[in-house]
Amino acid sequence: MQHIGRAPARQVRILAATLLATALLLPGSSAQALVEYVEQTSWHRTQKVFALAQTPDGFLWAGSDAGLLRFDGRDFKVYTQGTFAGLGGNIIRALSVDPTGTLLIGLDDGQGVSRFSGERFETLGARALFKDVPVLALAASANGELWIGTSQGLVWCESFERPASCKHVESLRGQNVLAIMVAPSGGVWIGAKSGLYRGSTKGAVANTQNFGPVLALALDGKGRLWISDAEQGIYSLAPDGQLQLVLTTAVGDRLLAGFSSLAVDDEDSVWVGWNWGYGRIVEDDLSPRFLTGLSTVALLADKEGGIWSASYWGVVFRAAALRVSTETHSAAGEEPIVFGVESDAQDNIWLAQTKSVVRLSSTGSTRFASGQELPSWCPRSLSASRLGGVWLATCDKGLFRVNPDAVISVEGTGQGPLSNIQTVLEDSNGVVWLGTVAGEFFRYANQRFERIEFPNGYCDPTQPRPSVRPGIMDECAFSVTAIEESSKGGVWLALRRNGLRRISEGKVEAYSKTQGLPTKELVALYEDQEGTLWIGTQAHGLVRFRDGQFQAVDRSHGLPAQSIHGIVEDDQAQLWMSGESGVFRISKTVLNDFFAGVSDRVVGYAYGVPDGLKSPVTVQSFSKPILFTNDKRVLVPLDKGLAVIHAKRVSDTEGFSQVILEDVRINGASVGKASFPRIDLAFGRSMVDSLEVAFVLPNFDVPHRVDVNYRLNPLDGEWKSAGSDRVLRLVGVPPGTYHLEFQPTLDGKPWGKPLVSSLLVLRSFYRRPLFFLIVGLALVPLGAAFYVLRLQYQQARFTTVLSERNRIARELHDTLAQYFTGISYQLARLSIVLRDKPHEADQINEVTKMMLAQCRIEARQAIHNLRSEHMGHKDLLESLQLLADETRLSGDTNVELHIEGQPRPVDETIQAQLLRIVQEATVNALTHADASCVAIRVVFGAGELSLTVKDDGEGFDLKDKPMHFGLQGIRERCKAIGGQLEIASSPQDGTTVHVRVALDAAPGKPL
Repeated sequence: MQHIGRAPARQVRILAATLLATALLLPGSSAQALVEYVEQTSWHRTQKVFALAQTPDGFLWAGSDAGLLRFDGRDFKVYTQGTFAGLGGNIIRALSVDPTGTLLIGLDDGQGVSRFSGERFETLGARALFKDVPVLALAASANGELWIGTSQGLVWCESFERPASCKHVESLRGQNVLAIMVAPSGGVWIGAKSGLYRGSTKGAVANTQNFGPVLALALDGKGRLWISDAEQGIYSLAPDGQLQLVLTTAVGDRLLAGFSSLAVDDEDSVWVGWNWGYGRIVEDDLSPRFLTGLSTVALLADKEGGIWSASYWGVVFRAAALRVSTETHSAAGEEPIVFGVESDAQDNIWLAQTKSVVRLSSTGSTRFASGQELPSWCPRSLSASRLGGVWLATCDKGLFRVNPDAVISVEGTGQGPLSNIQTVLEDSNGVVWLGTVAGEFFRYANQRFERIEFPNGYCDPTQPRPSVRPGIMDECAFSVTAIEESSKGGVWLALRRNGLRRISEGKVEAYSKTQGLPTKELVALYEDQEGTLWIGTQAHGLVRFRDGQFQAVDRSHGLPAQSIHGIVEDDQAQLWMSGESGVFRISKTVLNDFFAGVSDRVVGYAYGVPDGLKSPVTVQSFSKPILFTNDKRVLVPLDKGLAVIHAKRVSDTEGFSQVILEDVRINGASVGKASFPRIDLAFGRSMVDSLEVAFVLPNFDVPHRVDVNYRLNPLDGEWKSAGSDRVLRLVGVPPGTYHLEFQPTLDGKPWGKPLVSSLLVLRSFYRRPLFFLIVGLALVPLGAAFYVLRLQYQQARFTTVLSERNRIARELHDTLAQYFTGISYQLARLSIVLRDKPHEADQINEVTKMMLAQCRIEARQAIHNLRSEHMGHKDLLESLQLLADETRLSGDTNVELHIEGQPRPVDETIQAQLLRIVQEATVNALTHADASCVAIRVVFGAGELSLTVKDDGEGFDLKDKPMHFGLQGIRERCKAIGGQLEIASSPQDGTTVHVRVALDAAPGKPL
């Protein structure tokens, strides 16, 4: 958790860390071994803190002697009377949240009560009732009644909106009222210096029990009222009226004086604060017990599962159970590897480790050590037993049944094929199934073992096994790696490298690649309630077997792992899997949609070392490689201990509140808070130059690891990072209707579902009613003028197109017609030659082929010209690239395009003439110069454009040979756009055509 504060906070943090280490060593700290709490200093400010509250939007609020503090996990916002109108005072003694989510604020110095909602403060108009006394407690009932505790009695109001209804409760005048709790059955409980009271409608109050001073109250999920009696300790009052003293001020060997505060977390555990710290009540003890050395004045359970403890001196702590953690239960000198995990009928957790079996319960742990209570030095697989405890399969001494009192060896095992057991399963009928390392399979029932014959190989355990990897001994290819009970009867078997089997009533069904199984290398099995079999493979992803069909998904489709070591389902239809890089979960709906072809990818949530695992190496090939417990935790054996994942705390959006918009600023001016308004742009403005959106995303579990990506739809297609300052800065936003999407990220990876804001409507001036009226009045004359201009434009365009097409027709007549006449002549000659002089046929054939090639070039040029309309819709560089590509396709000539300088738009008229010049020069190079390479070079200079077309053809002498009609066309086109033309050519150096034209001048204006 982030630390925020000034210099004194460093000493406080060191003190807190020292006390935390001490607290974790106190008696009782190991109870409930599968819940690990961590405490960190959240902040230390110079203000004294008196009260805590959390509003539904996720913010944490603290009442202090210097204003109201709001904390979102990263930053503070301070509200004081001088800066926020409506706040009645700056010393805040009490906080409460009413059923509507409004924050109620109890003030000191006779200022009464304020409330805060929608960034607005209001003060209760009944200050005369609070003259010279502080408000110490607050509560609002579902019907709007307001109960206010002060140092001089209790005030009741019919509602905040009716201050005239407020009155003193006479029976408590002069009493110090310290705590108020709304009862689920109606009315309130009131804790006062003189005891516990019950309040009903209209302010009636009656004493219910004989208590001493009541300092704090809390209600748990079962309707029990928890009461802090300053003289006796902590009581619980059941709904039926049964009262029990749960915790006295003397706990163990310590005197815990002054229980000052109470809170109930989301696990329905009760927390208590006292003069030196705070802790969780477990039976008649506190575990964990955090000794802060500071007086706890307020406790709060937040909606993320954490507990906040505020001390009088302004140091605020937060404790929370880890979402993901790794526990080690190995003895000294024992490797921390966990091979198997299982829960028995009493919800105790059993672990098979390298040299021990450990049983974890709510009262502690029991160890069965190898060479002592446990005869085996090789414990491996576990399965729950109906007789109590668990079955233990070992790789040296066979099968055992382990219960809390003893380790019982099963007669008939421990030697021969039943000494080296890989997997074990007791089915719903009480039959125990055993798979061996060598590939054998046994059934144990009525104290008798039966060997099951099925198609499989066998590995002699006395002989070394060759590896599929040179130089490394490998496991047996026929080992039974997993056993799963089948809903159709019998059991499923997964074999190391020999496929899948189902054995039922003496019948064996074998599945391999012949039956559609994608791979024979199988590691894990799980059959869900619908009868679907999920198969974990080695390096081939996850396989689903349903309705006789095998289907696979792997990393290439988004699966977080390629090897699946264990599979289990939780109570939310999520499949949890262990793999080669940790643990991940994925919804069965997502998987089924993929297999049905609804989607082409799957999305899973992975948990590895950054999340709290000590190692990403998960155990495989033994029974129960992953377990989902009744208390909604996922347990995974690792090579470094036992991974514990709180499934309830890692749902898609757990820990992330809705994105809250703080402020919207248009061109530097604030236009709204908390939601987007409709924004009208000023007359003449076509876009918003600057749009700033300040937002927060409250989070207390991992605020330093949480960031946000965003996009403005439909303007943005890709996600952008919001950065660390929680302000989005958008530039050049055109008019339209948008909404912001926020994607929380954890360590840079998307976490949970995108969050969508309200609509943002940017309305330009031409969308307003006044503009439509002006347009309507001017529509007729403007329409007429537009029609005339449009007609003139169409006529001019038609004339240009007609002229150009006439020119193309003339060129086709002068070129293609000439070539076709020549080809006809050659074909006539060929018929004569074939009859009289056959040896001359090859020469005529070559000439004809050459003329056909020339026809193709001329035809390609005609197509260029006819497509000039299409090219006109592209910019110059796109059109030149298209021309180069098409010319390259017309023959063996290589056409290269080079661009220099910063490209910018070119006038349409100039662009059209430049394209014609390139076409003419390129065709001349292909037709007349027999060029093998044509280079087109475009240079964007300061205010001008330079275009060069150079070929490596035969060239010609400009002085001795008159200008070709194509070059004459180039000269005319250059002159039409005011350009300068240079043509250089010689018989050996090819031809270069160079054009310079001004870009900033009007078309036709010379340089």
